[in-house]
Amino acid sequence: KKKHKVLVLSAMAGLGKTTIAAKILTERHHIVAAHHFCLHNDSRNRDPKVMLLSIAYQIAEKIPKYREELHSLINEQQLTNDFLLGREYNLMALFNQFLKVPLNRIPEPDRQYVILIDALDECDDDGKNDILECIQKYFLNLPSWLRLFVTTRPEVPIMEKLVKFEPELIEPTEHKGNLLDLHNFFGNLLFSSEDGDCVNDVIDKLIEKSEGLFIYAVLLVETIRVEESGIKEMLDQLPSGIDEFYEEQFRRIFYPDKNLNWEYSLGWKFVGLIVTAVEPLHFKVLQHLTESTDKQSNKAIKSLSRFFSQGADQ
Repeated sequence: KKKHKVLVLSAMAGLGKTTIAAKILTERHHIVAAHHFCLHNDSRNRDPKVMLLSIAYQIAEKIPKYREELHSLINEQQLTNDFLLGREYNLMALFNQFLKVPLNRIPEPDRQYVILIDALDECDDDGKNDILECIQKYFLNLPSWLRLFVTTRPEVPIMEKLVKFEPELIEPTEHKGNLLDLHNFFGNLLFSSEDGDCVNDVIDKLIEKSEGLFIYAVLLVETIRVEESGIKEMLDQLPSGIDEFYEEQFRRIFYPDKNLNWEYSLGWKFVGLIVTAVEPLHFKVLQHLTESTDKQSNKAIKSLSRFFSQGADQ
């Protein structure tokens, strides 16, 4: 719809937002002028200057006239990457010189282009999202032929920041397309044409277990494939929802005895200490803080090897 400059795909984790973004990037590459995939654990990736320079480079690869403008700008002012990313060159100046001015100066292309930004919520760092603030402040000054497609989780108030763009929100539904995709996914991976009429009932039960999440649907398929018993016999024992799945995995790893609470196990205490520490902990430190014996701590550390990398003593 032409009146919308921004499209926002909002969905919970595991519903395939990044897959959709990647699909658009590969199959509609002729209209995607630039893309930026956010990563919460990459500080450089969260830097709006880095994003803007990347966007400028990608658009220059698509549009020759714009590339000529950038070449002239960089050569005339002898701009270097270190200077552009330094403190002396502010974000507004970078946006204006590299995007706003040259993009509005060139002739309008023969098609609409899109800038694709995936997982915008992951650029949040301690409550501050510099990428989102950059978009909010400056992207309205981009030419009308250049639009924005954003993916994000729904619990993050991205829409409030983008209200002046009159964004169109796209949300997944619990019926039709999504459920049909899940039905085909389970049917193609777990069944053959010889399995009979009861297949649909089993698939419906698996879809119910997955709660609409493809990330859990994949885990369900993996779980079923490693078990020797048939799918029908396993249905009632399969965890309902991804939360129950992970809880079962933690219980199996940290406390095989189902009568005991895995959250109070020594391994789980180690996890709490490891994730809150500012640096890798020595095995002896973990043992001292939990007042555990060598035998107990060695067993707990062994169970953690599938989650954390280990050095000689850390």
